[in-house]
Parts: sequence; structure tokens; C-alpha cells
Amino acid sequence: MSNYRKLTGYAASAAIACLAWSAPGLAAPYYEGKTITVLVGYGAGGASDLSARAIVKHLSQYVPGKPEMIVKNMTGGGGVKAFNFLYESAKPDGLTLQFGAFSPISQVVDAPGLRVRFDELTIAGATVTPGGLAMYARTDAAPAGMKQPADIVKATDLKFGGIGPGAIPDVVGRLTLLALETPFRYIPGYQGSIKVVNAVRSGEANMAVAPLSTYRQVVEPNMIAAGEAIGVMYWGSQGDNGVIVKNPLIPELPTFNEVYQSIHGKAPSGLAYEALVFNTNILNNASHLMWGPPGMEKEAVAAIREGMKHVINDPN
Repeated sequence: MSNYRKLTGYAASAAIACLAWSAPGLAAPYYEGKTITVLVGYGAGGASDLSARAIVKHLSQYVPGKPEMIVKNMTGGGGVKAFNFLYESAKPDGLTLQFGAFSPISQVVDAPGLRVRFDELTIAGATVTPGGLAMYARTDAAPAGMKQPADIVKATDLKFGGIGPGAIPDVVGRLTLLALETPFRYIPGYQGSIKVVNAVRSGEANMAVAPLSTYRQVVEPNMIAAGEAIGVMYWGSQGDNGVIVKNPLIPELPTFNEVYQSIHGKAPSGLAYEALVFNTNILNNASHLMWGPPGMEKEAVAAIREGMKHVINDPN
């Protein structure tokens, strides 16, 4: 190409750029001047609620157009009500989103009340809850007392308090007890992990599973420090070679695999264990997602994903 043609090309490009910048109809960012409502299917003060509020606080400044963003708690059915609303009633304009845990097994087993299809929702971002989950139990859950994690199988009336059948802590806890071949009663319906803790403290339930943040901030200072409960286990992530990777954030607790080995004298196996691994792998890769309704506007999806990318990388 001659120098003349090169210069002509550069000039034409510059002219087009100038016209674009000076065009009176240049489109504003999709979300400029708008308000986004982010639904949370659990009660205020729980891990999901606090995570959503922390993310939304920063997300609004990173989404092009800097929209106003508010969090709205829509409790019911262990998060099911918010999912159903997003799926059935929210417009695809991207002004209604939901922040919640992904529980694919709920769709597989047709969980009661769940009408949403996760594969038809829009995924606008994902986060991983630091530390994962931890199981805890009242010290009086076993007749002779809970002195070590393996004593969980000695409980004669184990009452597992939870949020709802589709809530990830409940799914993981129930699969764990099934894999351990430990009889239990499941008591769902508490609106958030804080309500579950209160149920265990009052004796309505005697064991539960909580996000690590709730375990550290609420269970430890109020129950474990007082000798009312002990930490039982957590679920390490499975590496590419199948080896369980231990969590440095909770070194004092054993993994599920270690507890199983101490009880049964062999590595865990079976259908319940395979389902447990499936769910914990999801938890360790995308514990909470920012969901949009089916067919969400592509420009809105791109804007939220751009904002989420910056939030995840924001050291603050």
C-alpha cells in the first residue's frame, strides 16, 4: 500500500471518529438514570444478604451509567420465592436482578414450589463465598456429649435446622448425613443463616450448616466459646487429581473426607457422596450468582458483567 493510500485511510478513520464523537444522537449508557433492584431470597443479616449488599455497594459505580442499586429481601421457600418471581414476573429490561446461590439439584429433583428453570435464566456474574461452609452441632446432640466430630453419628435424635430444601447449606448438610449413614430429622423454614443459628441455640434444632462468615462471626463467639456447640467439619474442594484440598481459612476443623474415614475406616463412596462432591464443587467455583430474568437485554447483561468483573477484582 502506498503512503498516499495509508494517509487517506488514516484521515478517513479520523474523520469518522470525529463524526461519531460529535453526533448529537450518541447513545448514553444503557443504565444511565435507572434504578436496579437486586432481590435476595433470604432474610436480612444472613450471609447471602450481607454479601449482596457489599457487592451492590461497589457494583453501582462500575456498571456503565452508574445506576442506583437497591437490595430487596424477598423471603419464602428457602429462596424459591425470589427465584420464581425473577423467572415468571421480572421484565427482561435488566432492572430486576437476583443475587443467590445456585442449587442445580433442586431442579433435578423437582423441589417443592420451584417453578424456575435455571438454564433459562440469565447469568450476569458470579462470586465465590470465602471459606465455603462449616457444620456445627450442639454438644448435647449426642447422649454422651459431642466431644469430637465423629460423635455426630452417635446422635440419637439429630435435628438438622435449615432454610429450605434448595438452599445450598441444607443440600450439602443433608447429603453429608446421608453419606455418613446417620439418621436425622430435617427442620426447614428458617429465613436465613442467622435464624438457623438461633434455632440451634434455643434447642429447636441441634445441628446445622452455615457459611464460614456466619460460623466465625456468630456461631463461634456465641456457642462454641460458651461450650454449647462444637465445629464438626467443612468440605474441601476437590483438585484435578481427586485429592481434597484443605482450606487454610479453617485449619482447626477436619474435612468431610477425614471425618468419614475416622468413622468408617475407608474413603467415602456411594451415590450420596457423588452428589455431595457435585454440589461442593459448584459451591467452590460459583457459590452465588447474579441472575437476570430469561431473555434479559443483551446491553444490560454486558453492562452488569462488566461491573461484576471490576467488583471481583476490587481489593476494597
